[in-house]
Amino acid sequence: MTDRFAVARDRVRSWLYEHFDADGRFVTAPESGGAYFKAPYLAVACGARDLGTQVARYINGQLLDDAGEYGPDMPLENRVYAMGWLALGAVVTEQYDLAASMADALERRQDPGSGGIMLPDEDAGAEMAEVCFSGGAGMGLVAAGRTESARCMADGFSSLLDAQPEPGRFYNRY
Repeated sequence: MTDRFAVARDRVRSWLYEHFDADGRFVTAPESGGAYFKAPYLAVACGARDLGTQVARYINGQLLDDAGEYGPDMPLENRVYAMGWLALGAVVTEQYDLAASMADALERRQDPGSGGIMLPDEDAGAEMAEVCFSGGAGMGLVAAGRTESARCMADGFSSLLDAQPEPGRFYNRY
């Protein structure tokens, strides 16, 4: 590992330990949903597996709603994106109950025809899928072992690419 990457790894690890307590709670804004969802994965990536595990446990015990979805006060599309990252982080921290909860929640929102994660779209006046949010969810589905759901999504992305009306111009809602 080059010195540059080692320095970056160490800075991220220090930041995580400064901002999360031993129980896995974000100390400066405990209810901030945006502070948590990448932390388990990042902690493992920079050598702080113990902290990542505690954050995943905190999320599982404190931040899920009654339906088992990531429940902080965030727009739905952000929560969907976060649940994909949480499924990945839960797997790498071996918190499989959290991974299963996130995958279950994502599958409930998945359209079986297109494979996309359906979200309300005010401009369209209907629910639509969007590549970025669906892709984040797909990452979590793969990590949690939900390969059939992930393959359905990948097939939908492939069909979307094939259906693009103009070369070099790509549409991402479907």
